Amino acid sequence: MCTVIYIPSESGAYMCSVRDENPMRERAHFPKKITEKQAAFWAPIDPKGGGTWWTMNETGDLTILLNGAFHNHLPNTRSYRKSRGLIVIELSQEVNFKNAWENLDLNDIEPFTLVHKCTSQLIECRWNGTNKFWKEVAIDQPHIWSSATLYPLEIRRKRELLFYEFLKTPVSKALEIEPFLFKHAEPVNGFIMHRLETLRSLSVSILDIRKSSAEIYYHDLLSEKHQSNTISLKKTL
Repeated sequence: MCTVIYIPSESGAYMCSVRDENPMRERAHFPKKITEKQAAFWAPIDPKGGGTWWTMNETGDLTILLNGAFHNHLPNTRSYRKSRGLIVIELSQEVNFKNAWENLDLNDIEPFTLVHKCTSQLIECRWNGTNKFWKEVAIDQPHIWSSATLYPLEIRRKRELLFYEFLKTPVSKALEIEPFLFKHAEPVNGFIMHRLETLRSLSVSILDIRKSSAEIYYHDLLSEKHQSNTISLKKTL
């Protein structure tokens, strides 16, 4: 929910999501296949709200959530209408992502960013609490996003510099991303972080998406348990 990485590969793309949350929150379930409204997708599930921070459907389309839009914001003093994690699941059930985004009611939803990867597009969607934003970014270039809620602009830029320095050595395997994250672990602003006792990196998800299959790697940082799954993907029409 707080750091997202995209790296194009010879066979498809590598994507990574680092989830930073309160460690006292109930432990998320490992990624599993879920079927809702005749739509199947894979996702880790947050037991507290029933939502998720990423989903991948049967054709390898991937949607990843980051908290916040462009800048840090003051959250409501009362609860929001719906969790952002449920929004991710709702969008994963739709055939046309763009139409679903345009028609999505985000009134009284906390600001967020979505990174959506499909066969031919890489999209950045933002909701700042008032307006929606849709931006197509280069799918043949690497990208990194950091949560605007947790990381001020100067820190986000510093993280970008570290990321592009890492890319000076070609990345040949998806799992090469995780050592990079741990190399730059630091309590406050690291890719793997631990701020006091109320906020820390809880998990690393890495996905190697190819034409006909995807490898999902999930590392629970609290239990130090790992899970890897290879999934056959359906061809797009």
